[in-house]
Amino acid sequence: LVVPGGACLPPGYGTSCATWAGPVPECGTDSPPKWCASKWCYVNATTCQRPAAQSAYVPEFHFSFATCGYLDDYSASKHSAYLQGRTLRVSFPGDSGTGYTLITRDAKRVGSFPTFVQSLFERYNMTMELVPVSETSKEWSPKSSFTACVHEVALNRTDMCIGNFWSTSQRRLIAPFTSEVYQDLFYLIAFSTEEQGILELMTSPFRPFSPMLWLGIALVTVLASLVMYFLEKGKSMFRGKAVHRGMLYSIYTGFNSMIGAASSYESKSPGGRILNLTFGLFIMIVIASYTAELASFLVAKSTSSKIESIEAGINAGMKFCGLAASQGSLISLEPDLIKLYVPVSNAKQALAGMDEGICQLAILTSDSLESAQRGTYTPDAPQTHCNKMAVGGVLTAIGNAMPIRSDLQEPMSWAMTVQMSAGGYDAAVVEAKRTYLSPNACGAEAEEVDEEGMQLAEMAGIFIIIASGMVLGLLANFFYFGSRRAASRLTAKEEDPPAESAEPSAEGRQPTIEVSVENLPKYFNGPAPRFVVRYLDQDGGDATPLGAFGHTRVDV
Repeated sequence: LVVPGGACLPPGYGTSCATWAGPVPECGTDSPPKWCASKWCYVNATTCQRPAAQSAYVPEFHFSFATCGYLDDYSASKHSAYLQGRTLRVSFPGDSGTGYTLITRDAKRVGSFPTFVQSLFERYNMTMELVPVSETSKEWSPKSSFTACVHEVALNRTDMCIGNFWSTSQRRLIAPFTSEVYQDLFYLIAFSTEEQGILELMTSPFRPFSPMLWLGIALVTVLASLVMYFLEKGKSMFRGKAVHRGMLYSIYTGFNSMIGAASSYESKSPGGRILNLTFGLFIMIVIASYTAELASFLVAKSTSSKIESIEAGINAGMKFCGLAASQGSLISLEPDLIKLYVPVSNAKQALAGMDEGICQLAILTSDSLESAQRGTYTPDAPQTHCNKMAVGGVLTAIGNAMPIRSDLQEPMSWAMTVQMSAGGYDAAVVEAKRTYLSPNACGAEAEEVDEEGMQLAEMAGIFIIIASGMVLGLLANFFYFGSRRAASRLTAKEEDPPAESAEPSAEGRQPTIEVSVENLPKYFNGPAPRFVVRYLDQDGGDATPLGAFGHTRVDV
């Protein structure tokens, strides 16, 4: 078999997995490419389940490295060689609505996409020949300069268009596209309102935490308060209080500690002190978390919209402004939009349509809304679109790619993928946003706030800590007072005098003093107890009382 160039292939060439060098000149050099050592074979492209590519030497055949267990490094080198030193005709559509991907500055096209493509051209020593979009294509697509540029590629008037083109199914039917660079997320845009009812105003201080988290904090506070009472019962702040009063007072003290951001307990026992430390830590973390969440809610304006979903807007018969280029994709998602959709050329017109009453809602990308609130569309009045917000979730996502001539599609997509894997496009985005976007005119750029507030699971760690503090406190008191009782019994046993063998005679008895208690109500409530002191004679008979006195405190 003779291949282009006059080389003759040996019998059996490519019929099994081997390092077939054949007519490839690169493999005969002193520094052959890596793929020369990889095994491959020819396959039936219609039945083979592994990746395969058309042979450059025998176009009727397809070769596969994957069938033999190797990556196709040959095609990569082939793509690189195909791009090297080429001059490509390039065209640009109008400015994009993002404010940084493709814009015009000083009659030059700049942004993340021009920067990214320029780095590709420099890497493969390619040059650009700028070709303007023809009037014919502009007339063919008056609503979208991007679609008009796709039309130019289809007519072979240009080799590729540079910009963030939505690779919709309608456009892919017109011309080939490169691989996707990133995806745009579409949201429903509605007018925001800051009106709040009385109930919302009253509950707003509680929004940083979810209801379940508030319940968990309350239950832990009650439980810790009860444990503290039993650890400190009869001591300090609980001395002289009945059980039910002491428990209620402890619960009050616990909640007062939470509100005051510091523990108000006076702990005397070892267990009480341990619990007091962990309860103080619990209070500190709860207060710190609440403060951080509250700050997020205050920074992010507490706004809402009367329309919260695309279905609600459709049911209300409202008009939706949106880009003509995304109309087909959005209507296929929501067929009822067909009579309510108002196609416009760009995001600037869509938002202006809302202000002018042409439409009540818009469907745009998150980048477009961000750009609008940075004053990109209204530089003289940057706060014009601060009364709009994205509501609901993502409606759909459309990838961004570039229309390109068919023979360049595969090699350019490969080159773009290599460049993106090295962070080439991400670096271009960071630089473009820093250079071309203005600060947000609607106040500080708020972080995304969870409308349900901090959840119970997010505070699980501190709940475990306070529970451990309760258990350790109980154990500490148990061992502490148990050891003290044991020591007291041992001391008493050592100091007791030996028992007398017989009762002393009446004559040997000494006079004693008897103290009795009168007026001793239950729990020491009511009149103060009265202690009566009597002197007993030698025979145990009563003598004249020595006196009586009252006390308000009893030390046993």
